[in-house]
Amino acid sequence: MRINTGSKSFWVVLALCLTLGASLATRLLSNGQANNQESSPNLVQKKPLKQTDLTSETTTGFITNELKSDKIADDLLAQEALSQIDPENIAVEEASLPRVLSSYTEAGARLDSFLEEHDIAYLDSSYYPFDAQTDEILRRYANSGKMLLFDNTQAKENLLEFNKTSGDLVSDYYGTGSESSMTIATSIKLANGGIEYMVLPVSTSDQESEEDLSEKVKLAIELFEKEQEKKQEANANS
Repeated sequence: MRINTGSKSFWVVLALCLTLGASLATRLLSNGQANNQESSPNLVQKKPLKQTDLTSETTTGFITNELKSDKIADDLLAQEALSQIDPENIAVEEASLPRVLSSYTEAGARLDSFLEEHDIAYLDSSYYPFDAQTDEILRRYANSGKMLLFDNTQAKENLLEFNKTSGDLVSDYYGTGSESSMTIATSIKLANGGIEYMVLPVSTSDQESEEDLSEKVKLAIELFEKEQEKKQEANANS
């Protein structure tokens, strides 16, 4: 059959065919792309997050803030604790000294309860030479105004090895002393800032017992306490 290309109706039909064909092709192409995306979802991948994206900006910042918060809390607690400290208690703690500087001898053990009752320190001189800590404590005692009892009953032979007597040992800390079975020592702070030392040696004869010695020491301490109190009052009123 021969188609008349010069006919007007020919060109109208051709235009309709071309339009329908283009529309059909566009729809088929769109369906094909949709099917490909549904069947192959892994073809499109998101960029993975770097580890630093979390740690440097989020995690590290959180930890740092927590550490700062802990430090602030600790600082506040420390400040609160300091605010509750009584300055007078600090002075008392610094001035406190151990009452017993060594173990007791048999003679010293008889005086234990009495010394504790009168808050008098005790030292067995046979422990000489003293370590640095004991030496420092003895020097603090010498200036403290507290009483200290030197028990020399077991120290004679040991001190002789160092060419010392019990009197020499006491004088090392209190400026004076004489050889004795026991020595009571203390000091008084003077109004001018100086220190007056008081030393009282107590001895017994060979015929006297340790019980006799302990009774002598008790009496000497009671008299010594009264004498110290009188001198302190006189010094305060001068």
